[in-house]
Amino acid sequence: MNIKASSWNRFCWIGSVPAGLAALFLVVGPDRGTLASVLTVLSYAYMGFLGGTGALVAILTRFGVVVFVYSDRDKQTMFYRMSKYCAASEKGIWGGFFSKKYYDTYLDDDIEE
Repeated sequence: MNIKASSWNRFCWIGSVPAGLAALFLVVGPDRGTLASVLTVLSYAYMGFLGGTGALVAILTRFGVVVFVYSDRDKQTMFYRMSKYCAASEKGIWGGFFSKKYYDTYLDDDIEE
């Protein structure tokens, strides 16, 4: 499954706004009433869903099920540079344990290993 990197980045930014509000509610939220208890449960559920989605995509990326597609503009972002650094580090540590598609997405032939 191919995912455009710009779409995933947009999902992360948009999803982080409600997650920040949910975290703020959990820290300073009121402890009385039915609405507060419902919002507490929803806040935990949303934050767990968002974190679980990120973890699942990271695992599926390593095993080649999900592949990020980067445009030339995307390759100029910090998200791409961090992902490329992580792929190079993981290849050095694990010695190519993960999927070839994962390494091919980030590592070019001209990079020394």
